[in-house]
This record gives sequence, C-alpha cells and structure tokens, in this order.
Amino acid sequence: MDPGQSARLRRGAVPLTCLFIPDKAFRGLGLGKRLLEAVIRELRKRGFRALETFARSGDANNPSGPLERG
Repeated sequence: MDPGQSARLRRGAVPLTCLFIPDKAFRGLGLGKRLLEAVIRELRKRGFRALETFARSGDANNPSGPLERG
C-alpha cells in the first residue's frame, strides 16, 4: 500500500491501529501480548469475529500509530 492510501476494513471487523508499551522498563515482559489477548477475549464475548491490525510497513519492530511522525 502506498503512503497516503487508506485500508478498507472488512464488514464487521474491529480495527486495532496501535498497541504500544511506552515505558521501556515494561517492554519485553509479555504485557503487549497479554493486553492483545484480553482485547480478543472481550471482542469474542461481544460477538465480534474479526480483528484487523494496521502495522507500519517500514519496520516490524517499531510502533505505528499516534507516535509515528510522517
């Protein structure tokens, strides 16, 4: 996808645009994984069947979302 293009969600999907642990002292402890698992459990309870994520294509190890500068 080219910069500036927007992705389209599938009908009924919930978007997840950013999941980031800002404090470096708490990274690498599995908190992001546990948070994502909790989000998935809650969405399932509410009847959702799809969660779509949008990651920055430049580097899989860097966060995308409101902290990213363009």
